Amino acid sequence: MGTLPGWLSFYELRRCTGIPHKKALEEAIGEGVKVARGELENILRNRPEWARKVLRAMAFGAKWSELLKLGPSKSGLYKFLTTLQKLYLVSKKGNLYVISDPIYRKTCLEL
Repeated sequence: MGTLPGWLSFYELRRCTGIPHKKALEEAIGEGVKVARGELENILRNRPEWARKVLRAMAFGAKWSELLKLGPSKSGLYKFLTTLQKLYLVSKKGNLYVISDPIYRKTCLEL
């Protein structure tokens, strides 16, 4: 379920109230996606369309050169990636930039 705020706690609370595992997991993921979507929409506000494409691409893992092909300038991409890394939404694994949290990854695919 990922490492960012409270997904596991949200699931555990559901389980403690007697909700079966599958339903509790679905509810936790659904709630997590709603929260993540709101946060990502705030990040994307007033940004060019390429930023949305970059987020989607990083859900699968993408190289710097692949992200540049989506339309940003080098400096624009650098600033955007730096912001996302400071927010712990993106990490670099080898030569790939990836969305770190599975809930955010799922949300990026739905943007």
